[in-house]
Amino acid sequence: MSEIQVNTINEYTGANGVTIDGALIKDSQLASTAGGGLVRLETATASDSPTFTFDNFVDNSTYSYYKLIIEEIVPATDSAVLHFVFRSGGASGADMTGTYRRSGSYEYMDLASHAQYSNGSDTDYSRTAFNYGNSTNENFSSEVTLYPNNGQSLSKGIHEYIGRRNSPYLIRAQDNFILDNATAMTGIKIEFSSGNITSGKATVYGVKR
Repeated sequence: MSEIQVNTINEYTGANGVTIDGALIKDSQLASTAGGGLVRLETATASDSPTFTFDNFVDNSTYSYYKLIIEEIVPATDSAVLHFVFRSGGASGADMTGTYRRSGSYEYMDLASHAQYSNGSDTDYSRTAFNYGNSTNENFSSEVTLYPNNGQSLSKGIHEYIGRRNSPYLIRAQDNFILDNATAMTGIKIEFSSGNITSGKATVYGVKR
C-alpha cells in the first residue's frame, strides 16, 4: 500500500474543486453529487441589510427538502415581526403573492404561559407570532424546514425559534405556514415588518435524496 502525505491539495483547474475517491470537494464543502446528506447551498450575513434573499436554490430532483438556519437575528426597529416570503422565477426571482395560512404554538420559559393558535393568515407573506427586540440579548435563532412546491403540492414551512423577545421574555415558539398558491417555489426572502436586519446570519442547506 502506498501513502501520500501532503498539507494542501489545490485545484489544478480554477473553480472546479478537487475530487478524491469520487467525492468532489469545492470551497470546503462536499458536493451533493458525492452523496453528502446535508449540503450547504447559500449563506449570507446581515449588516444593516434590508433582507436575506435566496433565489434559485430549489432542485427537487436532487433534494427532498431544505433547512434554513437563522443565527442570532436582530432587527433595526424594536418590536418588528419576522416575515417569510416564498419566491418564484429562478435566478430572476419575484415574490409569491397570495394567502399564507398559519398555525403554531409557544411556551414562555420565565412565565407560566403557553398556548396554541390556529386559522391565522397573512397576505403576500407569513409572519412569526411574536415581536423581536433589539436591546441587549434580545435575539432569536431559528430552524426553518422548507418543502417547496414540486408541481404536485403547495409550498410549506415549519419555523422553530428560541430566544428573548421584546417583552423581554424568554420564549420557544413554532409557526407553520403554507402558501395557497400552486406556483413552483424557487427561493425565499426573509425580512422584518419594518426596518432593516441589523445583524444575524442565514444559511440554506439542501437535504439530498
